[in-house]
Amino acid sequence: MNYQSIIAVFLLATGGLTAGTAQVATQIRQEYEAAMRGWAMRLQTAVGPEAREAAAKSRPDAEEYGHRMWTELSGSLRSEWTLEFTPWLLEVAPGLMLDTRGGALKRSPLQEIMREVEQMHLKSPKVGRFCIAMAAYEDPVSLALVEKIEKENPDEKVQGQAAIAQAILLRSMGDGREVMLKRKEAVRRAIKLSWDVKVGDTTVGELAMDESYIVKKLIVGREAPKVSGKDIAGVPLELKSFRGKIVVLAFWHSGSPDAQQAIDLLTKLRTQNLGRPVELLGVSRDSNETLRELKAKGVLPWRNFADADGKVSEDYRVRQVPQVYVLDEKGIIRFIGKPGSFVELAVEDLVATME
Repeated sequence: MNYQSIIAVFLLATGGLTAGTAQVATQIRQEYEAAMRGWAMRLQTAVGPEAREAAAKSRPDAEEYGHRMWTELSGSLRSEWTLEFTPWLLEVAPGLMLDTRGGALKRSPLQEIMREVEQMHLKSPKVGRFCIAMAAYEDPVSLALVEKIEKENPDEKVQGQAAIAQAILLRSMGDGREVMLKRKEAVRRAIKLSWDVKVGDTTVGELAMDESYIVKKLIVGREAPKVSGKDIAGVPLELKSFRGKIVVLAFWHSGSPDAQQAIDLLTKLRTQNLGRPVELLGVSRDSNETLRELKAKGVLPWRNFADADGKVSEDYRVRQVPQVYVLDEKGIIRFIGKPGSFVELAVEDLVATME
């Protein structure tokens, strides 16, 4: 037993850490899911801009539930039952998971969870779902851990889940030939070993097919998928009509937690590029009524594709917003990421090549 484990056992024995239970963890998860269903209903039934704005602001605080779950799990991470709940925690409260303030021995909750998984649960038949949740944390340490789980876990279903997690994590490692070969091979293993394993509302097979689509169509250097539809005024709008310009295709939604930050960053980007061959186009799944109200208030000074049915978002495999694709004057994808300084740099570099 190492030094840190001795401390953990001592704290648990003396009351410094409190052992949790699966029953309480289940209750916390159910409460959060009920709160989210209630919030979705309020959004759907809100009438008028003020009511919709108030409903959007009433979104349940994921970190509050995350703190409660972490309190319940943190003293029991060496117990296998926690593997049912750590994936939920990783997905619901990523900000909390990365926070090192006040953490035991200066580790973040994510680091503590990963340490215990590596020491205690590498061969558990329950660790597969954890691997997929780790795919959201794009760093070499996460990749190394899911690689180790695939290598050492005897369960083929777990191996396949670890493989698809690797394929997703490798997205952040660039588009070089070696990385692309690793991604394709990881997808192949996932399909072979875990095609029918359920992952929330989807399956490993569906995740694998998504990864194959992304590799073929949505990496830097590929031509962006066609977009044809209407803007919020009902005027026909086609992506190809902006060839000759740099296009910032920004996926967003007014109900997302960081919607205002995204709008502020995109507005700044548009202002910086006035008079230049740069076009900012939004893609939102908000209703046309909501988008028109926002535009009337001056909140949206750029054109937006109305994507209420989610078709454009699906073609670009956008699962979380905000998400930005930067396209060059020929419609080739040159950058994929979140609004902010990296998008600005990508646009600046492309403008420089045109001048």
